[in-house]
Amino acid sequence: ILSELNAEFSVVPAAEMTFMFVIEEETGGNGSLSLALDSELMTAVDALIVLECCDNQAYPANRGALWYRAELPLDKINAPALAASELVLALEDEGRKIYDESEHPMFPDRPVQTCHGIQGPWGEHPSRVCGYVEYRIAGFTDRAALVPVIEAAVAKYTKRYGDKTVDSADLPAVVDHHFDLEEDGAALILKVLGSTGHMAAVHLNDGALTKGAYIVTDLCSAFTDIEISVAGFDSDDVFVMEGGQSFLPVHVIRDIKTRMKDAGHVVLAKYGISRDEVDGIITMDKLHNAAFCSDSDTALFDMSRKNLEAKGLKQQLPVRGWGASCDSRIFWEEYPEMPIVTAGSGTLDDAHADGEKVNLGDLCSNTGAFVITALEFSGTI
Repeated sequence: ILSELNAEFSVVPAAEMTFMFVIEEETGGNGSLSLALDSELMTAVDALIVLECCDNQAYPANRGALWYRAELPLDKINAPALAASELVLALEDEGRKIYDESEHPMFPDRPVQTCHGIQGPWGEHPSRVCGYVEYRIAGFTDRAALVPVIEAAVAKYTKRYGDKTVDSADLPAVVDHHFDLEEDGAALILKVLGSTGHMAAVHLNDGALTKGAYIVTDLCSAFTDIEISVAGFDSDDVFVMEGGQSFLPVHVIRDIKTRMKDAGHVVLAKYGISRDEVDGIITMDKLHNAAFCSDSDTALFDMSRKNLEAKGLKQQLPVRGWGASCDSRIFWEEYPEMPIVTAGSGTLDDAHADGEKVNLGDLCSNTGAFVITALEFSGTI
């Protein structure tokens, strides 16, 4: 667009503009970090617009996110399906406490989620809600005795998270039914159904691992001799599970890490694992985005909102923070006084989902708005 403006109207930017295309945003932001630590590059930068799937809005604040990876040692844990389920529920409980503490004026809707994305061979990504998991039940084939317990466990799950098999006033159904229980020789296969999506849209989806955790823990409580394993898991070393916890600027990331590990220790202590050992079992070396709230009273932010509205993309009032996290926080941590705006087309509802998409008309409108903003901010127009 800049070259076209130059060719047709002889518009030459009054200042140098840098366009950054980075790698590894989803795995921790190493691409942006390398740029943020490049002092020669950043000395020439006065302000930043970070492009994200912001539903055509401009934001001065982001919520934070922290991914966890738990490698349950099988030499100490002989029932990884149960231990993993207990760990899921413990992290969910801690996540609810974090949510309850998350009162911040920029985030009145409290976009604080706990997501479980991978367990053994099931799932794809720490921040993509796992939509399906299978368990193998051996040594107990009385299907008639199991079904009422499973249904009661599902009822506890839906009471807390909503029944996503039925349409509600706000949301359509996203799953046809909750589970299937099928015979497989001398065993039974329990198939837990859910739906996938970005962790920031977990409330719109149906987490199969969380639902499965309710079922597995209740089955093991009701039948002490039952043997439940995660179907398709064949390692002799460790059982891996991954997910994430988001939080608002009222919390700092190191405290969230500690709380998640402490919650995990409550479960793992039953297997003779010390708190010190938990630090090596539950790790958070992947994405770890701090939450931040920057100044919304800047020329860059005002220009961005005005130009997005000029393109027909109405901006919400009052100004809010974005209910997801991204590489903006890396630049904010290194340059807290620099104006930083997070904006762009696409929605979190579609991100990481099976139908992931972006509206090309919105993409063009956003691009035009950002070009005008850059030219205004640089004093070109």
